[in-house]
Amino acid sequence: MDEGNIVDATELVSMSVAWSSVGLIFKRPLDYEECRALANTLGTMQRAIQWWAGDLMNYAEGQFGEAYADLFKSWSPHTLDQWKWVSKAVSLSRRREALSWSHHVEVAGLSPDEQERWLAMAESEKWGTRDLRHALLPAPDPASTMAKEEGRSSKVGQTEGLQETIVCPACGHSWKRG
Repeated sequence: MDEGNIVDATELVSMSVAWSSVGLIFKRPLDYEECRALANTLGTMQRAIQWWAGDLMNYAEGQFGEAYADLFKSWSPHTLDQWKWVSKAVSLSRRREALSWSHHVEVAGLSPDEQERWLAMAESEKWGTRDLRHALLPAPDPASTMAKEEGRSSKVGQTEGLQETIVCPACGHSWKRG
């Protein structure tokens, strides 16, 4: 992560707008450049909320034990479990600003070296999440491919057979990847 891209718009936001769960309240007129700065800040927030919440949960759990969960009672537990797990699995040093949260979800279950390798490849090749997911799929079994080519009925090698079940070690939730 490039720390040069850290945004601190606290002063602009506190002096210019107030916010609630349903909107922004403008405290004073903003000029174009202030609107640009605020828009950039909101864009960063939108792209980063999963990381921020996950990092906060991991930090709070380390500081307060299981009591950290009380801090997030109004949030969706499934969503938080995934954010916490991915944020813990993919350290700050391996996160890529040029890649989406979803790219990082795809590699979270891999070793740190494999995460680095696949994230670097996704970034350099400008892969979308689907491209990365496809690249991570295991190569089809030659026997399954042969059976399919011969017209035999086999679920292995078909799209649904290529789906991999991912299980979050933190919460046990599972989802299909592929």
